[in-house]
Parts: sequence; structure tokens; C-alpha cells
Amino acid sequence: MLGRAAGRDQRAVTTLVAPKPKSLALSNKTGRRSSDSALASPSTALAAKPKARNLMSVLQDEFDPLAVVVDWLDACRWGGLDTLLNLYDERATLECDCECVSLTGRKAIEAYWAPKLESKAILAFSLNAMALTADGVRVDYQSDEGKSVQIDFRFGPSGKILHTSCVPSE
Repeated sequence: MLGRAAGRDQRAVTTLVAPKPKSLALSNKTGRRSSDSALASPSTALAAKPKARNLMSVLQDEFDPLAVVVDWLDACRWGGLDTLLNLYDERATLECDCECVSLTGRKAIEAYWAPKLESKAILAFSLNAMALTADGVRVDYQSDEGKSVQIDFRFGPSGKILHTSCVPSE
């Protein structure tokens, strides 16, 4: 997708990677951002409950797991460590088979992500694919080094990330 967009004008490329302004958050009748529908498969888009929500993914007792992941990618892409950490539960766990690392808690996750966000590749955190799973969301994306990675997200009832598990993609 980025390969095709590279030939377009700079504004079109910026639209693909820039975060959405708050005024565009409720861009259709279902209350989902247009990017949510484009990233989810048709069957998952139909299965989602239509609801109005803020730009962030949590509204009262319900949340949109796809939006949490989009917020996660945006935070990583823009180097927003505090924003990224706020998406995680205090007791969250992170398992990275890419680096043989297993961590628990926000402090450990902060130590893991801080250097990666500071020295990321140009195309880091580009989205390749996203799908709802029985336990949460699976994402294929480009790592901080520009390598293909698959990561699974599990969420708590509050909408915070409880667990992430990543492996290199092939």
C-alpha cells in the first residue's frame, strides 16, 4: 500500500501516516473512523457494534480493540512513550520472541520501548494487516528496525492492553 502511495503527492502520503484530528473521529454513521473499516476485514466490520466514540478507543465501559491498536501504532510511530504506556495496564506483560524477552509491568515495558522509539527506522510501525481474533487483535507491522513482525494484543475489561506477544513474520 505504501509502495503505491509513494508516487502520489505528499499530502496523500501524510494522510496515510498522520494521526486523525479529533474533528474527523466521527466520520460516518456507525461512529467508527473510516480507517477502522478499511483495516478490518468485511466480516469484522459488520460484527462491530455501531456506536459513537471519542478519538481515543475507550468510552465508558466499552472499547474498540482495533482503535486501541491504531492508537498503539500511532504512539510508536510518533515516539510518544507516555501515550504508549498509558495504553497498557499496570500489570501488563510483554513477550517478544524476536528478542527472547518476557516482561511484566509498565516500568519494564517502558525500559523495553524507550530506546526503540528513539532510534526507529523510517518506515517503522507501518501497518501491514490487522484482524480481530478470539482473544483480541493480531497485527502485522514493521518493527522499529523495519522488520516484519506479528503481534497479538489481549485486553482487559477497561480496554487497557494486558498482554502483547510478538514473533518475526515471514
